[in-house]
Amino acid sequence: MNFLLTNDDGIDSPNLRLLTEMTLPFGTVTVVAPEKQCSAMSQHITVRGGLTVKSVQYPVEGVKAYTVSGTPADCVKVGLRFCVEEKPDFLFSGINLGINTGFDMCYSGTVAAALEGAMSGVPSIAWSTELDGDMGATKRYFPELCKLLLERKPEKGHIWNVNFPGIPAEECKGYLLDRFPACCAHYGDDYIPERRPDGSLFLDTVPDMNRDAEEGSDLHAVLNGYIAVGDFYNQVICYK
Repeated sequence: MNFLLTNDDGIDSPNLRLLTEMTLPFGTVTVVAPEKQCSAMSQHITVRGGLTVKSVQYPVEGVKAYTVSGTPADCVKVGLRFCVEEKPDFLFSGINLGINTGFDMCYSGTVAAALEGAMSGVPSIAWSTELDGDMGATKRYFPELCKLLLERKPEKGHIWNVNFPGIPAEECKGYLLDRFPACCAHYGDDYIPERRPDGSLFLDTVPDMNRDAEEGSDLHAVLNGYIAVGDFYNQVICYK
């Protein structure tokens, strides 16, 4: 199988390298990633100005890699048109540094890149793990989950959204399929306001994790030691 890989944390992300290494046993991999950090970009694309695409030496043998001076969605559009010879069998986005559950899916550049792939008719999976967590569960369960999802393939209009808890492999309780997005944000919308001498208001963001998630949701699964596997549906997707 042929895979196109991207992310929103940039070409130098160690999690992108890990995703590349774990995907290689399943087929040929091409990496097309932003040249810099692009978190919370959602599905923003470049419509004014230009994009620079560079071939780069990637630290995984046998993998072609490119950087794009744009967003994750730009990377998918450019990658499919200029960096691969034929349409890939799957697009993988991630592994994001931080889970993408609940409302955060709408802000996520990782999830948005997968949606961009789906819009071009490429089955897509978004992969994420808890920020600053242990990668044991991710490394242990990725091959099994990858095989399962490659065989199932998402239906048209859907992408798979997979979130790993940041815990050691032996503490992970396994994975739960068909998780729905939690009706809450992963991070709260709190700010610390500060009035500046010039009269402007400076708002310092507070990344306070919201742990109130209903049972059956993606966030509830992750917080309770499970890998959450859900899908994300876009009614306006057009297939080429």
